[in-house]
Amino acid sequence: MLQYFDFHASLFSSWSIERYEQEGNAHFLIMKAILKDNSRIEIRDYVFLNGNRKYSYHWMEENGQLRFRWDNAPHWIEIETAPHHIHCGENNTPESSLVNNIEDLLNWIELWFDRKHE
Repeated sequence: MLQYFDFHASLFSSWSIERYEQEGNAHFLIMKAILKDNSRIEIRDYVFLNGNRKYSYHWMEENGQLRFRWDNAPHWIEIETAPHHIHCGENNTPESSLVNNIEDLLNWIELWFDRKHE
């Protein structure tokens, strides 16, 4: 899993692993990073021994204002991709999201930067 961060190293100014544990196919990751535009991202990704997952990817502006947050909290069951969803900025209503793992997240962020600089 950590190889994705090396592959997308150009996205980051710095990053640190706050906690990482792996046992078989289960893992527990907490990571914080500064991206190349000085925005910040906090990643929490858990895969439990029974295969269940819980994640939250919280991307903030430099001043702490929410840019995007992806998670799989089960309280938005009406969303097409439930429980996976994205919160965009200050909009309180989440939207459907196909981002549900770190590889998808980093690919999405890279595309976002590419589109922003076109």
